[in-house]
Amino acid sequence: MILYFSKKKRLSNIYLSLGSNIGDKVFYIKQAICFISKDVGKVKKISDCYETEAWGPIAQATYINCVIKIESALSPGKLLKSLLAIEEMLGRTREIRYGPRSIDIDILLIGSKIIKQKMLQVPHPLFHKRKFVLVPLNDIAADALHPILSRTTAELLASCEDTGNVNKLKTTISL
Repeated sequence: MILYFSKKKRLSNIYLSLGSNIGDKVFYIKQAICFISKDVGKVKKISDCYETEAWGPIAQATYINCVIKIESALSPGKLLKSLLAIEEMLGRTREIRYGPRSIDIDILLIGSKIIKQKMLQVPHPLFHKRKFVLVPLNDIAADALHPILSRTTAELLASCEDTGNVNKLKTTISL
């Protein structure tokens, strides 16, 4: 008898936060989603888009933010490398921490994984404190569980102390 074992990699449900506050913000987000779909994994859901206030060390334009759910077999390291390459292709520079950017892609959750490395922390260490992430994440994953805090997105949003404005836009991005 010959046994065959599948080498198919296991797919993970991954949530990514996308934001832009330079140039044609919606264009950059759409382009990032196209590249993610082509190079990273299947895009399963896209939240509504929101205009949010910028915060950081310098005055800057408002952001447009959304969250997407993807399904991917990439390892966390390869996922990060691919997303950084997409940011670079879309003109992202890292001159000022929390400064203006054409595109920002953050890994929020990779299933229920907890990763603490120098270059990658999952779940994202601040997402539970940021309404501009929680509001769009709640659109598509209200029941997603934070693997460290053991609280759902809806629960995190309800208790979030962030007072920044998060305004839904009429602009939608479809699959």
